[in-house]
Amino acid sequence: MLDRTRPPHVYPIEGLRLPEVEKEVFPNNTELYEINGGSQDVNQLMLIFDGGKADCRVGVTAQLAAELMREGAGERTGGEMAEIFDFNGAILRISANGHHMIVSLLSMNDRTSQVLPLLKDILNAPAFKESDFINLRDKASRQMSLMQSRVDFLSGIGLNRLMMGAGNPMVGDDSPGDILTISLDDVKRFHSDVFVGRRCRAILAGKLSPELRTTIRRFLMEWGGGTSFKSRYEPFDAASPQIREESLKGAMQASVSMGLPGPGRNTPDFLPVRNAVTALGGYFGSRLMTSIREEKGLTYGIGAYLLGYAEGSIITIGAQADMDYIDRVIDETAKELRLLGTEPMAEEELHRLRQNLLSSLVEILDSPFSIADFYKSILPFGIDPCKYFAQRAALAETLTAESILEYSHKYFNPDLLRISVVG
Repeated sequence: MLDRTRPPHVYPIEGLRLPEVEKEVFPNNTELYEINGGSQDVNQLMLIFDGGKADCRVGVTAQLAAELMREGAGERTGGEMAEIFDFNGAILRISANGHHMIVSLLSMNDRTSQVLPLLKDILNAPAFKESDFINLRDKASRQMSLMQSRVDFLSGIGLNRLMMGAGNPMVGDDSPGDILTISLDDVKRFHSDVFVGRRCRAILAGKLSPELRTTIRRFLMEWGGGTSFKSRYEPFDAASPQIREESLKGAMQASVSMGLPGPGRNTPDFLPVRNAVTALGGYFGSRLMTSIREEKGLTYGIGAYLLGYAEGSIITIGAQADMDYIDRVIDETAKELRLLGTEPMAEEELHRLRQNLLSSLVEILDSPFSIADFYKSILPFGIDPCKYFAQRAALAETLTAESILEYSHKYFNPDLLRISVVG
């Protein structure tokens, strides 16, 4: 009989490693990474192109290009393309981030060859109809108006200006009026610059049959070009430590976003600081959640993240609360920052943190698609994903209170906080 008075045995998480991934570079400079695994005859092809929101006069131009590419290509309308994808059980997604465009095609292995010609048309010959463009542009402008009524969005933009520099293209502060200045020619030019005749990084994940691999290789080798779009990278230029407050009429709550400069994505400090940020506010048992949410009840949720960009990295802390509590949230956050940099954490908390860090690595290994997502997030930085994963695993397995103390003391100076409050 099961003895419910005794807790179940907990097995340690160890020996984590990223599976070997086959890499091939074609004559046209396209890179292919193959991740073979899974039990279902399904695959995902991801294409990563250089060039994104920060490379446009108005960042939403990249988003509009992504949406318009689905509205018609070659001789087909958007509706006809949607029917073809649906009939073949395929899903197409196109997204834009700071400096990259990502095209993702999820399909059944025996249907991939049926939808690849359509994908080629979408990438090379989208219709870009004026009426579709106007509808999507006006919709994007209205959506931005709604976003600007949210305190969390505005405080985040305020912090970006403080940490990146007010004019940095990574800030993402397009106004509804800015969006309405985008022309269809702007979208066409962006598409041509980023997609047509450009090299890309391709990630193929799933249960990969020989036939599928041959089909994908043929598709990628037909790709023209061999050069990449040259993104514009403007190093972050942070303002001096300060608090900026903005009033928003009708707001029911206030939002506070706090930031500190972090180490570069490619420096030895990045991963140790990432662990320290997780201890601060990166999971449910973190310092900020325990102290500010659970013990003091000042906010429903608070979190901290290390955001790494090519231009630099930012340690961000964000929370929403009643305006009367915002000063206390800031003070208590500063207190926890100091404590992590002056007092070593107890063994119980260290064990909990270590398990969280290892569990997040297990999630990456869950399926070939989650591994592909990991590759997608790492490759654009010129970092070897296998080495990066191994470093994360080694640091988590050997995590010490001294390491958290050292890097917290080095980077968690509350006197250097840039703070944006909206409410």
